[in-house]
Formats: sequence, structure tokens, C-alpha cells
Amino acid sequence: MALPPVWSRPALAACALLPLLALAPAAGAQSGPEYQLPAHPLPTNPQPGSLPRVDVRSPRLASSERADRRFTISIRTGAGTARSSIAGYQLQIRDTSVAQASVARSVRAGFSQSRNVTTFRFRGRPNRTYRVRARASDRFGRFGPWDGSLTVVPLDLGPARTRGVRFARGWGRPRSGRAYEGRLRRATRRGRSARFRFRGDRLYIVGRTARRGGRAQVILNGRRRTISFYSRQARNRRVVATLRAKRRGVNRARILVLGRKGARRSLGTRVELDALGYRRP
Repeated sequence: MALPPVWSRPALAACALLPLLALAPAAGAQSGPEYQLPAHPLPTNPQPGSLPRVDVRSPRLASSERADRRFTISIRTGAGTARSSIAGYQLQIRDTSVAQASVARSVRAGFSQSRNVTTFRFRGRPNRTYRVRARASDRFGRFGPWDGSLTVVPLDLGPARTRGVRFARGWGRPRSGRAYEGRLRRATRRGRSARFRFRGDRLYIVGRTARRGGRAQVILNGRRRTISFYSRQARNRRVVATLRAKRRGVNRARILVLGRKGARRSLGTRVELDALGYRRP
């Protein structure tokens, strides 16, 4: 079991003082990086009780939390479980598009603890979906049930060439410190388009909305939907649309700028795209 290569000094001190649980992977465990996170010291004479439970949370999209590919995994004490009864946590992170644990080579992670929650930061790869799950163990070596979540690390649309996405002429690439990975794609005139294909059962369109926001039409596998980029106040890395896609096979999509205001009060026709997220369960 590999430990993350990057640890903060408080985390290293915690590892020196606290017992680190080292157990073999259970049958049916997910492939991917696995980490054993220590908890705090236990009472001297604990009594056996019910199995410890945890509540695992992570963002739906990494871009919703930060402007880069890192996201936070929170492990909270479950209902009916005393914090003092937990000896450690077993955390597994699996890239749903990779069968083996090769993704562990790109991990940058660290963890911190507070009274009620343990947080773990993970740096994912672009255009990937990560299935996260964790469980707690007590001093007697018993594991509680798994709890999990799913996080998508979206594809950045800022680079001049974005793999798998073809932009027509007329799209600008303005810099923005609050945009995902630092750049946006912007168009205002009718007819500007972006075409792409993907595999997955969900499509997330991430963009910036503002008072100058306009409208665009999304065509996914022949189905059409109009989306607005207008909001009273500027909002960065906002999910402007979530669309269902085919679970199997290749999905074909197109985003078309309509050259119309996003709302009656809008001051412009801007369509600002930031990222695309493809969920692969």
C-alpha cells in the first residue's frame, strides 16, 4: 500500500505519534491508490460496540471547489459512531477509466484532521472521473461499511488546442485568475460553435455567467437545449448545464452561440465556456 508522496509537517508528526493501520486489501476492493489515515489515540480500555460508520463527501466537479484539478475529500464520523471509537480510516480512490493503479503516479495529496472531520486533498488528471470510498476501523480490527462519492475532473477549454474539442473561428481566449486553469473561451457572434465527442452518462458544461451573458444552444445526440450565461453578478466556474447522455457508445455534441441576450436585463451576448465534464461511472 503506497502512502502519498507529499505530506505536510503536521501530518508527518501525526504519523510518528499515532498507530498506522496496515491491513491487506479486502476482497472486492477497488483498484487505485489506497491510503491508511490514522485517527487520534484511543481510550485505554475500550469496549466492543457497533461497527464504526463514516460519511464521505467530495465535490461533483473539481472545478466547483477550486480553479485547478485538486479537490477535497471529507471523511466525517457517521451517525451513531463516537469519534473516540475510530482507530483509522481506509481510503481508496479509483480512476473509472483505468483498470489498474497506474494513476497513483500522479498523486499529490495530504490530509488534515479536526475534531469531527478528516480531509484529504487529491490532485486528479484532466477529463477523468474518480470513484472515492472510505471506511473506518476500530481497535479490534473491525471495519465498518464503505461510503463513497464520485468526482469529475473536467477538461480545460482554455488551451489553444483542446484535445477532442474543435472550435470554429471567432472564439477568444481571455485570461482570468478565477477561471478553471486560468483561461476561458469567449464568443459573442451568432454561429460560433464548438464540436466534441465523449463517452459517459453525464455532460457538465462549466462557464462564467455575468450581466453581459448571452444564450447558446447545446445539441447532444440530436436533442436541443438553450442555456443562458446571464447572472446579475459574475459567477466563475458555474455549471450552466447538466445533460444526460448515452451510457454506452460515443456521444456527439455541439455548442452553438445564438447571438442573443441571456435575459431581458442582459447587457450583452457573451458566451464564456470554461470546462467540460464527462462523467464515467
